[in-house]
Amino acid sequence: MSEAWVSFSDLSTDIAVLLRKAQSVSVNAYNAYSKFRVGAAALTKSGAIYEGAFLENASLGLSICAEPAAIMNANTNGDFNISAIAIVGGNPQTATDDDNPVTPCGRCRQIIYEASTVSNVDIAVYCANLKLTKVLQTTISQLLPFPFNFTEQNNPN
Repeated sequence: MSEAWVSFSDLSTDIAVLLRKAQSVSVNAYNAYSKFRVGAAALTKSGAIYEGAFLENASLGLSICAEPAAIMNANTNGDFNISAIAIVGGNPQTATDDDNPVTPCGRCRQIIYEASTVSNVDIAVYCANLKLTKVLQTTISQLLPFPFNFTEQNNPN
């Protein structure tokens, strides 16, 4: 899959549902400081969807992004073979149809990459704005072309 801007109406039903679930769970974000709302939904090979919402913290560094929350939810439920993840976000007070999609931060990209090594899949990543009017379709290998791999870094062969 190459990186592409796609219309929400052109997405498969499964991916449209995944994005809507990410959009829906974004209202549960605890964002007392930034007012930024992010929700994520991870689709596993079993067909289950696990959601996660942004959880901000006054120290900011201890905040938990929506993507790891969704991935941890899948792992906690024993269904860690993720095939796709949707991320939806923005500021609800200022959101417009022209807002660009929210993409995972560097930390989240590494976490998605780690999940891809477990599921042995180049996880499909769908990023959208709060209104789902702009959608970016990509993969984790495109978002993180040079991931840190502890095993490769510590293997002398």
